[in-house]
Amino acid sequence: MQPQVGRPKDLKKRQAILEAATQCFLRTGYEGTSMDSIAKLANVSKLTVYNHFQDKAHLFGAAISMVCDQRLPKHFYQLDIHKSVEAHLFELSVAFLKMVYSDEAIKLHQLMTSLASQEPDLVALFFNSGPQQTRTNLLSLFQQFQQHQLIDIDDELLAIDLFCTLMTDVHHDRVLWGIDPVPDLAKIQTKVKHQLAIFFKVYPLR
Repeated sequence: MQPQVGRPKDLKKRQAILEAATQCFLRTGYEGTSMDSIAKLANVSKLTVYNHFQDKAHLFGAAISMVCDQRLPKHFYQLDIHKSVEAHLFELSVAFLKMVYSDEAIKLHQLMTSLASQEPDLVALFFNSGPQQTRTNLLSLFQQFQQHQLIDIDDELLAIDLFCTLMTDVHHDRVLWGIDPVPDLAKIQTKVKHQLAIFFKVYPLR
């Protein structure tokens, strides 16, 4: 019998599987994680795991997407006409940096770096499920800004490149390599204000 995906019970199991998978991948790495260990932690059968996800790679990608959605919910990418562009991008940027400096993101980034030469397809899956998903969401937001003539952006993709580069600069590398500690909220907010000032010099508000 095929599961009726979409019922509350099924959605609850799917969420439990995703959360268990995230814990396992972070704790034991990709190769060290089995579908059996995920099923055990999620308190479901291995068959149930496969009913929701066809293989470990797809489950890994879904877990990455879940972490991104939890840290940066869709409302951050939806235009609020009652909020200024400055306020909108400030809130989004702070949430973005809190995400990239989260324990999960740092461990996942380090894991992908270690697997880059051995598992290029897996690293590509990580990029498409995480960083690329964020870029796609940013593209939607920047297009909304343009449609409402709120900011002067002639190339949204270049604007996204600049935005991401400003936010994840060399300090992010220093944190990943264990040279610097994870910045606290006050430091993140100060950084965002400074980097957005640079961004708006390149892409002025209308």
